[in-house]
Amino acid sequence: MLAVTMARTPTVGRPPAPASRPVASDTPLTSARLGFSVALGVEAWALGHSSPNWTVEVSGPGPVAATAAAQVLVARGCDAIISWGVAGGLSPELSVGDLVVPERVRGEHRVYDVDCELRARFIAALTTRARGGTLVTTDRVVQTRERKSALHRAHGAVAVDTESAALAEVAADNGLGFAAIRVISDAASDALPSELAVALNPQTGGLRAGGLVRLLVGTPRLVPQLVRTGRDFGRALATLRTAGTALRVGRPESTRQ
Repeated sequence: MLAVTMARTPTVGRPPAPASRPVASDTPLTSARLGFSVALGVEAWALGHSSPNWTVEVSGPGPVAATAAAQVLVARGCDAIISWGVAGGLSPELSVGDLVVPERVRGEHRVYDVDCELRARFIAALTTRARGGTLVTTDRVVQTRERKSALHRAHGAVAVDTESAALAEVAADNGLGFAAIRVISDAASDALPSELAVALNPQTGGLRAGGLVRLLVGTPRLVPQLVRTGRDFGRALATLRTAGTALRVGRPESTRQ
């Protein structure tokens, strides 16, 4: 699963939630009680062997599952909730594999500013250049170029996922910090045929053997697209894995800006 005036104005009466900063600035990231919510098991794998102070919750995709995962992280005493995983690209300037660490997340009815200090610390630790902007959350995967373009025009959003706003809402309602780290797995110019869902395991992001066979037999024209989608997802996971390693290892204070 961020930087336009329109995105800062909610569509209903609730104001944007102010970001909390419960993680002390002098606490190393690996010592902070961070709760990572991921939709797919393979995204948790990309985070790697996390710090013993971190909690990783694999929710499954979508806002309802993300809300349940965030509530588990709250119950486990996390000081901040981190949205971690892949996202769809909305800005034409973003390519597959690009890293996005947004300044704010837009849901259907509310805009959430991330914890700016926590975001800055993540960017300082990362070895891959990160883009900012607005991350928008929808209730289902955005599959068409037209829908991606419409979201980009309407909200100035650079990327889209199906979990971050739900996570941000739980964090805000419980006075916790929130941040998001997402990697682009499909560009704004990429369309995702609905038939691909038959072959994908929603929990792992991998291919289901039975679904793959049915796809190959029923719609062989989609084979090149399936191969390309799998390749792009692999590139996104590689960037996510690099980011996970950087967060665990960190960078010396002298290299941070």
